[in-house]
Amino acid sequence: MSAKLKKVMIMISRADPFGDNFTRGIIEYSKLHGEWGLTTQIPLYLEKQTSQNKPIILKDAGFDGAIAYIPNQNKAKQVSFKGLPAIVAHYTEESNLYNIPYIVCNNEAIGKMASAFFNERGFRNLAFYGFSGFVWSTQRQESFINSNSDISLQTKLYLTTSAVFTKNTQKEKQKLANWLKKLPKPMAVLAANDDLGIRLIQICQENHIKVPSDIAILGIDNDEIGCNLTTPSLSSVSYNSKGAGYQAAEMLDRLMNGYKIDQNVILISPIEVINRQSTNIFAVGDDTILKALDFIKTNSRSITQVDDIANAVGMSRRNLARKFKSLLGMSIHDAIKQARTEDIRHMLIDTDIPITQIATRLGFNDASHISRYFKVQTSTTPIEYRKKYSTKTSQLI
Repeated sequence: MSAKLKKVMIMISRADPFGDNFTRGIIEYSKLHGEWGLTTQIPLYLEKQTSQNKPIILKDAGFDGAIAYIPNQNKAKQVSFKGLPAIVAHYTEESNLYNIPYIVCNNEAIGKMASAFFNERGFRNLAFYGFSGFVWSTQRQESFINSNSDISLQTKLYLTTSAVFTKNTQKEKQKLANWLKKLPKPMAVLAANDDLGIRLIQICQENHIKVPSDIAILGIDNDEIGCNLTTPSLSSVSYNSKGAGYQAAEMLDRLMNGYKIDQNVILISPIEVINRQSTNIFAVGDDTILKALDFIKTNSRSITQVDDIANAVGMSRRNLARKFKSLLGMSIHDAIKQARTEDIRHMLIDTDIPITQIATRLGFNDASHISRYFKVQTSTTPIEYRKKYSTKTSQLI
């Protein structure tokens, strides 16, 4: 006899990358483990109750569970879970109101990752552009500032409000431009999210500020389409919202089956910095090193030898190796491996190209060769990495 089909309500907007990828994770879990009927549509007769100032009681509509992102208190008052097993995506007042598990970004880890990324690229001038009044922005700001402070670096700060950002007046644009112009160069700026990062690139373009040579800009959320619509394209911290959706569904499954859970928080951890054009630079005051790094980046999808790099920059292999060690703290081989591993990661996360084809495109002999190489660099196989982090519905291997 087959198990009873559970009705699960997903109340999450798919208008942004978080909601879209989070929902993908829920769907994946339900296909693998659940006998679930998923829906994102509230029954029409319940919708009408909101116009009568009556809350929507999901349990009365026959739902067995729900995963919801309720953006504000007013919206929360329109929905009642009344003992229904549920998960709230993102920390809001509603998670306390209903005493239900919630999901939140690990903003401390995001700030630390951004600080380490800029430090690895030699930046000593750092700034943060964020929102006042949003907890998530403040947490990212504080983590970034504290991480920079730990390595004896100070952080410049520019905060705006949601209302001011949305209006985008000429006065505000000029104020932000003046701040950017006064910053010491080269400067690395972490934006609290991709929307802010895109705004920074636009302001720089309008005021002839070079990105990334004058100001390197890093966003957060990795809105793949938005990040690639700008010129230059925006680098961004990606995080595993799809994995969080999978975990939320797993937790909901336990709740619907009557099990108690040991935790009420799921952290969405950052995966890595997706390094696009807006940060594709090292803050090193040496033209030879910069030229060598550019050569490595440009040719990272083919087998590159140290002699090729030395010839390209017109320096002996031995002297170039010394410069790399003294100015970057790494060998030339390390820089090559870093660039090639970054290419593999991006193709695993951002495409559904089979690993055999990725191997061919990047100059590896076959899938087993690229798998061994990637595991040495990351301690995980390409298949495991793609399964864990990819946001694509098709995960060809």
